[in-house]
Amino acid sequence: MFNLDELEIDPGLRIPINKICCTDKQNEEVQRAYLLKGLCQPKDHNFLFTLFGDKKRRFTLEWYKEGPSWMEYNVAKDCIFCLNSYLFKTDYGDQAGGEVFVSKGFNNWKDKAKVKKHVGDHSSTHNQCHAKCVDLINQRQHIDVNLACVSKKAKLDYRICLNTSIDCIRFLLHQGLAFRGHDKSVESENQDNFMELLKFLSNHNDDIKKVVLENALKNHQMTAPNIQRELTSVYAHLTTKKIIAEIVRDKQLFSLLVDESRDMAMKEQMTIVFRYVDKICCVIERFIRVVHVKNTSAKSLKIAIDVFFVKHGLSLKSLWGRGYDGGSNMRVLDNIQELNNRFDDVNMRLLQCMSSLDPSNSFVAFNKDRLLEFAKFYPTDFPQHDI
Repeated sequence: MFNLDELEIDPGLRIPINKICCTDKQNEEVQRAYLLKGLCQPKDHNFLFTLFGDKKRRFTLEWYKEGPSWMEYNVAKDCIFCLNSYLFKTDYGDQAGGEVFVSKGFNNWKDKAKVKKHVGDHSSTHNQCHAKCVDLINQRQHIDVNLACVSKKAKLDYRICLNTSIDCIRFLLHQGLAFRGHDKSVESENQDNFMELLKFLSNHNDDIKKVVLENALKNHQMTAPNIQRELTSVYAHLTTKKIIAEIVRDKQLFSLLVDESRDMAMKEQMTIVFRYVDKICCVIERFIRVVHVKNTSAKSLKIAIDVFFVKHGLSLKSLWGRGYDGGSNMRVLDNIQELNNRFDDVNMRLLQCMSSLDPSNSFVAFNKDRLLEFAKFYPTDFPQHDI
Protein backbone atom coordinates (compact mmCIF):
# COMPACT_ATOMS: atom_id res chain seq x y z
CA MET A 1 0.00 0.00 0.00
CA PHE A 2 1.41 3.40 -0.98
CA ASN A 3 0.90 6.84 0.53
CA LEU A 4 0.45 9.75 -1.87
CA ASP A 5 1.97 12.11 0.70
CA GLU A 6 5.23 10.13 0.67
CA LEU A 7 5.77 10.16 -3.11
CA GLU A 8 9.35 11.05 -4.00
CA ILE A 9 9.46 14.51 -5.59
CA ASP A 10 13.15 14.40 -6.48
CA PRO A 11 13.31 13.21 -10.13
CA GLY A 12 16.67 11.54 -9.57
CA LEU A 13 15.34 9.32 -6.78
CA ARG A 14 11.95 8.35 -8.19
CA ILE A 15 11.24 4.74 -9.07
CA PRO A 16 9.08 3.69 -12.07
CA ILE A 17 5.35 4.11 -11.49
CA ASN A 18 4.65 0.48 -12.37
CA LYS A 19 6.69 -0.51 -9.33
CA ILE A 20 4.55 1.72 -7.08
CA CYS A 21 1.06 0.87 -8.36
CA CYS A 22 -0.79 -2.40 -8.78
CA THR A 23 -3.93 -1.18 -10.57
CA ASP A 24 -4.82 1.39 -13.23
CA LYS A 25 -6.75 3.38 -10.63
CA GLN A 26 -3.72 3.61 -8.37
CA ASN A 27 -1.60 4.53 -11.37
CA GLU A 28 -3.95 7.43 -12.17
CA GLU A 29 -3.93 8.61 -8.54
CA VAL A 30 -0.12 8.72 -8.50
CA GLN A 31 0.03 10.53 -11.84
CA ARG A 32 -2.48 13.13 -10.67
CA ALA A 33 -0.65 13.55 -7.35
CA TYR A 34 2.64 14.27 -9.13
CA LEU A 35 0.98 16.82 -11.43
CA LEU A 36 -0.62 18.59 -8.46
CA LYS A 37 2.68 18.65 -6.55
CA GLY A 38 4.24 20.54 -9.45
CA LEU A 39 7.68 20.47 -11.02
CA CYS A 40 10.92 20.15 -9.08
CA GLN A 41 12.68 23.27 -10.33
CA PRO A 42 15.19 24.56 -7.75
CA LYS A 43 16.20 28.13 -8.44
CA ASP A 44 18.20 29.18 -5.37
CA HIS A 45 21.02 26.71 -5.98
CA ASN A 46 24.67 27.05 -6.94
CA PHE A 47 24.69 24.89 -10.07
CA LEU A 48 27.91 22.93 -10.64
CA PHE A 49 30.28 23.48 -13.54
CA THR A 50 31.24 20.56 -15.82
CA LEU A 51 34.26 20.57 -18.13
CA PHE A 52 33.40 20.09 -21.83
CA GLY A 53 36.66 20.12 -23.77
CA ASP A 54 38.44 23.29 -22.67
CA LYS A 55 35.27 25.10 -21.52
CA LYS A 56 33.29 24.88 -18.31
CA ARG A 57 29.53 24.78 -18.65
CA ARG A 58 26.64 24.33 -16.26
CA PHE A 59 22.87 24.30 -15.97
CA THR A 60 21.29 27.75 -15.71
CA LEU A 61 17.76 28.99 -15.04
CA GLU A 62 17.45 29.81 -18.76
CA TRP A 63 17.12 26.07 -19.42
CA TYR A 64 13.75 26.03 -17.63
CA LYS A 65 12.40 28.22 -20.44
CA GLU A 66 13.03 25.32 -22.86
CA GLY A 67 10.55 23.17 -20.94
CA PRO A 68 8.51 25.24 -18.46
CA SER A 69 5.75 22.61 -18.29
CA TRP A 70 7.88 19.47 -18.02
CA MET A 71 11.54 20.09 -17.19
CA GLU A 72 12.82 19.13 -13.71
CA TYR A 73 16.30 19.42 -12.22
CA ASN A 74 17.98 16.99 -9.84
CA VAL A 75 20.56 18.57 -7.52
CA ALA A 76 22.38 15.36 -6.57
CA LYS A 77 22.92 14.13 -10.15
CA ASP A 78 23.15 17.61 -11.75
CA CYS A 79 20.74 16.45 -14.49
CA ILE A 80 17.39 17.42 -16.00
CA PHE A 81 14.40 15.09 -16.34
CA CYS A 82 10.99 15.13 -18.06
CA LEU A 83 8.01 14.76 -15.71
CA ASN A 84 5.53 14.13 -18.56
CA SER A 85 7.57 11.24 -19.95
CA TYR A 86 8.08 9.77 -16.47
CA LEU A 87 4.32 9.72 -15.85
CA PHE A 88 3.05 8.38 -19.18
CA LYS A 89 5.86 6.93 -21.27
CA THR A 90 5.23 3.17 -21.29
CA ASP A 91 8.54 2.13 -22.83
CA TYR A 92 11.59 4.26 -23.33
CA GLY A 93 12.93 3.02 -26.67
CA ASP A 94 15.16 5.29 -28.73
CA GLN A 95 12.74 8.12 -29.51
CA ALA A 96 13.17 11.35 -27.60
CA GLY A 97 16.51 10.34 -26.13
CA GLY A 98 15.45 6.91 -24.88
CA GLU A 99 15.34 6.77 -21.10
CA VAL A 100 17.79 9.66 -20.66
CA PHE A 101 15.07 12.17 -19.74
CA VAL A 102 13.17 9.61 -17.64
CA SER A 103 15.58 7.70 -15.42
CA LYS A 104 19.22 8.49 -16.26
CA GLY A 105 19.01 12.28 -16.57
CA PHE A 106 20.44 14.66 -19.21
CA ASN A 107 23.42 16.90 -18.44
CA ASN A 108 25.09 17.65 -21.77
CA TRP A 109 24.96 21.42 -21.20
CA LYS A 110 26.71 22.20 -24.50
CA ASP A 111 24.03 20.52 -26.63
CA LYS A 112 20.68 22.21 -26.05
CA ALA A 113 19.48 20.85 -29.39
CA LYS A 114 19.00 17.45 -27.69
CA VAL A 115 16.26 19.03 -25.58
CA LYS A 116 14.39 20.22 -28.67
CA LYS A 117 14.85 16.77 -30.20
CA HIS A 118 13.32 15.25 -27.07
CA VAL A 119 10.22 17.46 -27.45
CA GLY A 120 9.92 16.69 -31.17
CA ASP A 121 6.90 17.49 -33.35
CA HIS A 122 3.20 17.36 -32.46
CA SER A 123 3.09 13.56 -32.83
CA SER A 124 6.20 12.83 -30.77
CA THR A 125 6.15 10.60 -27.71
CA HIS A 126 6.84 13.58 -25.49
CA ASN A 127 3.89 15.59 -26.81
CA GLN A 128 1.62 12.57 -26.51
CA CYS A 129 2.63 12.29 -22.85
CA HIS A 130 2.02 16.01 -22.40
CA ALA A 131 -1.47 15.69 -23.89
CA LYS A 132 -2.25 12.90 -21.42
CA CYS A 133 -1.12 15.14 -18.54
CA VAL A 134 -3.46 17.91 -19.72
CA ASP A 135 -6.37 15.47 -20.08
CA LEU A 136 -5.79 14.07 -16.59
CA ILE A 137 -5.84 17.52 -15.00
CA ASN A 138 -8.89 18.53 -17.04
CA GLN A 139 -10.83 15.61 -15.58
CA ARG A 140 -11.00 17.58 -12.36
CA GLN A 141 -12.30 20.57 -14.32
CA HIS A 142 -14.99 18.36 -15.85
CA ILE A 143 -16.03 17.30 -12.36
CA ASP A 144 -16.24 20.95 -11.33
CA VAL A 145 -18.52 21.62 -14.31
CA ASN A 146 -20.80 18.78 -13.27
CA LEU A 147 -20.92 20.04 -9.69
CA ALA A 148 -22.09 23.38 -11.01
CA CYS A 149 -25.28 21.63 -12.12
CA VAL A 150 -26.06 20.38 -8.65
CA SER A 151 -28.78 22.22 -6.79
CA LYS A 152 -27.89 25.10 -4.50
CA LYS A 153 -29.23 23.25 -1.44
CA ALA A 154 -27.08 20.19 -2.15
CA LYS A 155 -24.01 22.40 -2.39
CA LEU A 156 -24.87 24.10 0.90
CA ASP A 157 -25.39 20.76 2.65
CA TYR A 158 -22.13 19.46 1.30
CA ARG A 159 -20.29 22.58 2.48
CA ILE A 160 -21.75 22.25 6.01
CA CYS A 161 -20.73 18.59 6.14
CA LEU A 162 -17.20 19.36 4.93
CA ASN A 163 -16.73 22.33 7.27
CA THR A 164 -17.89 20.23 10.23
CA SER A 165 -15.28 17.57 9.47
CA ILE A 166 -12.67 20.30 9.06
CA ASP A 167 -13.59 21.81 12.45
CA CYS A 168 -13.28 18.40 14.13
CA ILE A 169 -9.86 17.82 12.57
CA ARG A 170 -8.70 21.32 13.49
CA PHE A 171 -9.68 20.75 17.13
CA LEU A 172 -7.99 17.34 17.36
CA LEU A 173 -4.81 18.64 15.73
CA HIS A 174 -4.70 21.68 18.00
CA GLN A 175 -5.09 19.51 21.10
CA GLY A 176 -2.70 16.83 19.85
CA LEU A 177 -5.30 14.06 20.19
CA ALA A 178 -5.56 10.78 18.30
CA PHE A 179 -8.18 10.57 15.57
CA ARG A 180 -9.12 6.90 15.65
CA GLY A 181 -9.73 4.35 18.37
CA HIS A 182 -9.80 0.56 18.62
CA ASP A 183 -13.51 0.00 17.92
CA LYS A 184 -15.22 2.02 15.20
CA SER A 185 -18.24 -0.24 14.79
CA VAL A 186 -21.77 1.17 14.91
CA GLU A 187 -22.46 -0.73 18.15
CA SER A 188 -19.44 0.82 19.91
CA GLU A 189 -20.22 3.24 22.74
CA ASN A 190 -16.98 5.11 22.09
CA GLN A 191 -16.01 4.86 18.42
CA ASP A 192 -13.09 7.31 18.32
CA ASN A 193 -12.30 10.96 19.05
CA PHE A 194 -13.20 12.15 15.55
CA MET A 195 -16.59 10.41 15.40
CA GLU A 196 -17.52 11.29 18.99
CA LEU A 197 -16.68 14.97 18.41
CA LEU A 198 -18.73 14.91 15.20
CA LYS A 199 -21.69 13.46 17.13
CA PHE A 200 -21.28 16.12 19.80
CA LEU A 201 -21.42 18.94 17.25
CA SER A 202 -24.44 17.43 15.49
CA ASN A 203 -26.33 17.05 18.77
CA HIS A 204 -25.87 20.75 19.51
CA ASN A 205 -26.64 22.12 16.06
CA ASP A 206 -29.70 21.10 14.07
CA ASP A 207 -28.29 22.40 10.76
CA ILE A 208 -25.27 20.11 11.16
CA LYS A 209 -27.34 17.15 12.33
CA LYS A 210 -29.40 17.20 9.12
CA VAL A 211 -26.38 16.70 6.84
CA VAL A 212 -23.84 14.53 8.71
CA LEU A 213 -23.44 10.85 9.67
CA GLU A 214 -26.52 8.77 8.82
CA ASN A 215 -28.32 11.81 7.33
CA ALA A 216 -25.59 12.40 4.75
CA LEU A 217 -25.23 10.63 1.43
CA LYS A 218 -23.13 7.49 1.68
CA ASN A 219 -20.39 8.97 -0.50
CA HIS A 220 -20.52 12.42 1.17
CA GLN A 221 -20.12 11.63 4.86
CA MET A 222 -16.56 12.98 5.07
CA THR A 223 -15.60 10.54 7.82
CA ALA A 224 -13.41 8.00 5.99
CA PRO A 225 -9.77 7.65 7.13
CA ASN A 226 -8.57 8.74 3.68
CA ILE A 227 -10.57 11.97 3.98
CA GLN A 228 -9.12 12.58 7.45
CA ARG A 229 -5.58 12.06 6.14
CA GLU A 230 -6.12 14.37 3.17
CA LEU A 231 -7.48 17.19 5.33
CA THR A 232 -4.68 16.68 7.85
CA SER A 233 -2.12 16.88 5.04
CA VAL A 234 -3.65 20.17 3.91
CA TYR A 235 -3.31 21.60 7.43
CA ALA A 236 0.29 20.36 7.65
CA HIS A 237 1.14 21.94 4.29
CA LEU A 238 -0.46 25.30 5.16
CA THR A 239 1.19 25.38 8.59
CA THR A 240 4.62 24.59 7.15
CA LYS A 241 4.12 27.16 4.40
CA LYS A 242 3.25 29.87 6.94
CA ILE A 243 6.26 29.09 9.16
CA ILE A 244 8.68 29.16 6.23
CA ALA A 245 7.05 32.30 4.82
CA GLU A 246 7.70 34.03 8.15
CA ILE A 247 11.37 33.04 8.04
CA VAL A 248 11.81 34.07 4.39
CA ARG A 249 9.83 37.30 4.75
CA ASP A 250 11.81 38.52 7.74
CA LYS A 251 15.10 37.16 6.32
CA GLN A 252 15.66 35.24 9.53
CA LEU A 253 18.72 33.15 10.23
CA PHE A 254 17.64 29.80 11.64
CA SER A 255 19.02 26.56 13.06
CA LEU A 256 18.09 23.09 11.90
CA LEU A 257 17.37 20.40 14.50
CA VAL A 258 17.15 16.83 13.22
CA ASP A 259 16.31 13.59 14.98
CA GLU A 260 16.10 10.13 13.44
CA SER A 261 13.98 7.21 14.55
CA ARG A 262 11.70 4.41 13.33
CA ASP A 263 7.93 4.38 13.29
CA MET A 264 5.75 1.46 14.40
CA ALA A 265 6.15 -0.15 10.98
CA MET A 266 9.95 -0.06 11.47
CA LYS A 267 10.34 2.49 8.65
CA GLU A 268 13.21 4.92 9.00
CA GLN A 269 12.14 8.52 9.43
CA MET A 270 13.63 11.92 10.21
CA THR A 271 12.01 14.78 12.13
CA ILE A 272 12.82 18.37 11.15
CA VAL A 273 12.60 21.28 13.59
CA PHE A 274 13.47 24.94 12.93
CA ARG A 275 14.75 27.21 15.70
CA TYR A 276 15.03 30.96 15.20
CA VAL A 277 14.57 34.36 16.87
CA ASP A 278 11.57 36.45 15.81
CA LYS A 279 11.26 40.22 15.47
CA ILE A 280 10.65 40.74 19.20
CA CYS A 281 13.70 38.65 20.12
CA CYS A 282 11.79 35.57 21.28
CA VAL A 283 13.32 32.17 20.63
CA ILE A 284 10.90 30.15 18.49
CA GLU A 285 11.02 26.41 17.87
CA ARG A 286 8.75 24.99 15.17
CA PHE A 287 8.22 21.33 14.37
CA ILE A 288 8.12 21.17 10.58
CA ARG A 289 7.45 17.60 9.58
CA VAL A 290 8.48 13.94 9.62
CA VAL A 291 10.31 12.78 6.50
CA HIS A 292 10.59 9.09 5.62
CA VAL A 293 14.06 8.05 4.45
CA LYS A 294 15.51 4.83 3.05
CA ASN A 295 18.11 4.63 5.82
CA THR A 296 19.74 6.88 8.41
CA SER A 297 23.16 7.15 6.79
CA ALA A 298 24.67 10.62 6.55
CA LYS A 299 24.25 10.62 2.76
CA SER A 300 20.55 9.70 2.83
CA LEU A 301 19.70 12.25 5.50
CA LYS A 302 21.64 14.99 3.71
CA ILE A 303 19.78 14.25 0.46
CA ALA A 304 16.44 14.40 2.31
CA ILE A 305 17.39 17.77 3.83
CA ASP A 306 18.51 19.13 0.44
CA VAL A 307 15.26 18.01 -1.20
CA PHE A 308 13.21 19.64 1.57
CA PHE A 309 15.11 22.94 1.23
CA VAL A 310 14.70 22.93 -2.55
CA LYS A 311 10.97 22.15 -2.33
CA HIS A 312 10.29 25.07 0.02
CA GLY A 313 12.70 27.56 -1.54
CA LEU A 314 15.01 27.77 1.48
CA SER A 315 18.66 28.77 1.20
CA LEU A 316 21.52 27.11 3.06
CA LYS A 317 23.01 30.60 3.41
CA SER A 318 20.37 31.34 6.05
CA LEU A 319 21.22 28.20 8.01
CA TRP A 320 23.06 29.39 11.12
CA GLY A 321 23.58 26.09 12.90
CA ARG A 322 22.58 22.44 13.06
CA GLY A 323 21.87 19.96 15.81
CA TYR A 324 21.36 16.20 15.65
CA ASP A 325 20.03 13.90 18.35
CA GLY A 326 20.52 10.15 18.10
CA GLY A 327 22.27 10.49 14.74
CA SER A 328 25.99 10.08 15.40
CA ASN A 329 26.63 9.31 11.76
CA MET A 330 25.30 12.73 10.83
CA ARG A 331 28.23 14.35 12.62
CA VAL A 332 30.17 13.46 9.49
CA LEU A 333 28.21 16.23 7.74
CA ASP A 334 29.27 18.77 10.35
CA ASN A 335 32.92 17.66 10.15
CA ILE A 336 32.94 17.94 6.38
CA GLN A 337 31.28 21.35 6.51
CA GLU A 338 33.75 22.56 9.15
CA LEU A 339 36.70 21.43 7.05
CA ASN A 340 35.24 23.17 4.01
CA ASN A 341 34.84 26.39 6.01
CA ARG A 342 38.39 26.31 7.39
CA PHE A 343 40.25 25.19 4.29
CA ASP A 344 39.40 27.35 1.30
CA ASP A 345 41.29 27.24 -2.02
CA VAL A 346 44.13 29.45 -0.75
CA ASN A 347 44.66 27.40 2.39
CA MET A 348 44.63 24.17 0.44
CA ARG A 349 47.23 25.52 -1.98
CA LEU A 350 49.43 26.64 0.92
CA LEU A 351 49.33 23.16 2.41
CA GLN A 352 50.29 21.64 -0.94
CA CYS A 353 53.25 24.02 -1.29
CA MET A 354 54.40 23.38 2.28
CA SER A 355 54.46 19.64 1.57
CA SER A 356 57.56 20.31 -0.54
CA LEU A 357 59.49 20.94 2.70
CA ASP A 358 58.70 17.49 4.09
CA PRO A 359 62.13 15.95 5.07
CA SER A 360 60.79 12.38 4.89
CA ASN A 361 62.73 9.97 2.65
CA SER A 362 65.55 12.47 2.04
CA PHE A 363 63.20 15.27 0.86
CA VAL A 364 61.63 13.12 -1.83
CA ALA A 365 58.66 15.54 -2.00
CA PHE A 366 60.93 18.54 -2.75
CA ASN A 367 59.55 20.69 -5.59
CA LYS A 368 61.22 23.94 -6.67
CA ASP A 369 58.17 25.41 -8.42
CA ARG A 370 55.97 24.88 -5.37
CA LEU A 371 58.54 26.56 -3.13
CA LEU A 372 58.61 29.61 -5.41
CA GLU A 373 54.82 29.70 -5.39
CA PHE A 374 54.86 29.35 -1.60
CA ALA A 375 57.21 32.36 -1.28
CA LYS A 376 54.80 34.54 -3.29
CA PHE A 377 52.20 34.17 -0.55
CA TYR A 378 54.54 36.14 1.78
CA PRO A 379 55.72 39.19 -0.23
CA THR A 380 57.04 41.03 2.86
CA ASP A 381 59.38 38.15 3.78
CA PHE A 382 60.36 37.26 0.20
CA PRO A 383 60.57 40.32 -2.05
CA GLN A 384 60.02 39.81 -5.74
CA HIS A 385 63.63 40.63 -6.70
CA ASP A 386 64.89 37.91 -4.33
CA ILE A 387 62.62 35.33 -5.90
